[in-house]
Amino acid sequence: MRGANQNQVPDAPTRQDQWFVQASLLNPTGGNIMKHLGAFDKKSGGEVDSDDNKYYPGAVYVDGPISIGGRKTTGNLTLQRIWDRDNDEDCIQHLYDNVGKGRVRVSIRSKDEDGIANGKIFQYLGTLKRVSIPDFDSESGTAALMELEIIIAKYPTIVNG
Repeated sequence: MRGANQNQVPDAPTRQDQWFVQASLLNPTGGNIMKHLGAFDKKSGGEVDSDDNKYYPGAVYVDGPISIGGRKTTGNLTLQRIWDRDNDEDCIQHLYDNVGKGRVRVSIRSKDEDGIANGKIFQYLGTLKRVSIPDFDSESGTAALMELEIIIAKYPTIVNG
C-alpha cells in the first residue's frame, strides 16, 4: 500500500488490457471432472459491496442518521470473449445444460508489461446463471462476443500465483 504521500507514483501501474481471466466448469458430469472454458477478454461485476443501512434516532434528526453498516454482498460476474466456432459450438449445449446449477471457478491475474501473468490470483466461485451466444447484425463487422454470467455466492479469495 502506498504511503501517506498522495502524489506518489504507483510502482506497477496496470492498464485494463493487462489481465488474464480464465473460467472452469466444476464437476459438470459429477465426480472430480473439471471442464476448462478457456480465457475471456472482458470482465465486469464481481464487486464486494454492502447494504446501506441507517438508523434515525428519536423524533428529531438534529445530527442526522447513524450509519449502522450492512450485510456484505458480491455482485454477479459477467465474462465475455470472441465466439470461436470450432470450440464454442462444441461446448455450448454443455453450458446450456449447466445454467442454474453448474459451479464455475473464475481466476483473474494481472499481467506485466510483456503480457506475462504475474502477481496474486483473484478467485471467484459461483453458479452459472446465464449463457449468451453472440448478437449478430448483417451490417456490422464488429467482433461476435459470447457471454457468461455467474452468481457469486461468497467473496473472492486472493491466492499467491
